[in-house]
Amino acid sequence: MSGATSSSAVLAARPSSAGAARKWLSDTLTSWDCPEDSIETALLLTSELVTNAVLHAGSDVNIRVRVGDDIRVEVHDDSKRQLVRRRVHDKESTIGRGLALVEALASDYGSETVPGNGKIVWFTVGGSGASIGWVPEPAQFVPRVTVTLKHLPLVLYEVMREHNDALLREYTLESFADDNDCRYSADQIAEAQVVRDRWVDAFERAVSALRDDAGKPSHLDVQVQFASAHESRLTLLAEVFADAERLAERGVLLTRPALPELRTLRDWMMRQCLRQLSGAKPQSWQYADFVDDSPRLPSLGSAVDWVNSSDEAVIAGNRDNRIVAASTSALASLGWTAEDLLGRRIVSIVPPRLRETHVAGFTRHLVAGHTTILGDWVQIAALHRDGHEVEVRLRVESRKGSEGAEFLAWFEFMDG
Repeated sequence: MSGATSSSAVLAARPSSAGAARKWLSDTLTSWDCPEDSIETALLLTSELVTNAVLHAGSDVNIRVRVGDDIRVEVHDDSKRQLVRRRVHDKESTIGRGLALVEALASDYGSETVPGNGKIVWFTVGGSGASIGWVPEPAQFVPRVTVTLKHLPLVLYEVMREHNDALLREYTLESFADDNDCRYSADQIAEAQVVRDRWVDAFERAVSALRDDAGKPSHLDVQVQFASAHESRLTLLAEVFADAERLAERGVLLTRPALPELRTLRDWMMRQCLRQLSGAKPQSWQYADFVDDSPRLPSLGSAVDWVNSSDEAVIAGNRDNRIVAASTSALASLGWTAEDLLGRRIVSIVPPRLRETHVAGFTRHLVAGHTTILGDWVQIAALHRDGHEVEVRLRVESRKGSEGAEFLAWFEFMDG
């Protein structure tokens, strides 16, 4: 590549813009006889950055490409949010990989503010420069309040964040549709996410400090810095989540509504932030039981008749975390009658000390298809109706039924 050449294009804030950006860039770089491997890398990274801009900025996206000794692509949006910083997602995360791809494949990359006009995120391909990293936002003195999230549950928070990411992504995309039923615009969603970013960054800092420790705690205290001006954004964030959950419950979004534990944790975090901004002292997270004393029997799927008549100890649940069928053997071993158990949440037969882990694994499967224990026999404790724990060998399978995902759980009771 030699001889500096440049071109630019403006794309609207809509989901199709990532594809349009790829086509425009492909046509442009091909006409300039750029190497095929460099073109493919540039297309992949541009698609990621345009998607980020559309989702998080909610503004028109200006793309500029310059070819000289390398290929340099700049993506400019009007967002007033801070400069990009890649977040550390765990190995099971299925989203949030865009900036990691840029770091891995670009020869150089960075971001910069445009005073009064948003920011530019850029990368180069085909050059020999060493990556300078994402440029930090200039420090500004703003009086801040330290909010402490005490005893934050590590596993439950991580899966809540995964679900929140998926929920907000789908809600943002839905807000672009002409006939959408969203109560908030992409601009408002981006504004609300400013405070959510503070949770995520603070949590990652707290967890990173533990990575070299042999024993990772199940809970930890996380400190988040907020300015008093963030109070209105916290309120907006709560309203955005509530509206996203409303659409999820109606089936408008692909993401399922959050389980009660995840909603409670999210609400507790926002409540703690708002109260501490007003001068209240921090209060510790306490897991709330959602065993549901008033069973709500959901629509039944195709496995119900088979489970009810099985000679084995087997229970069927649905994707709403409800028990829809149980064999006579399973009911007797756990101390329940069908009338009392059917319709309750699956956590009713999970010991309290394991419920956060159960909810995290269940949600991760629904959101990301995670299958850690599916299909394998594992030794674990179940909860008898009278409150004592019973040791069991458990095998869980996921099946498609007339009502969506169904879960079949076989039990072998260790005490015979």
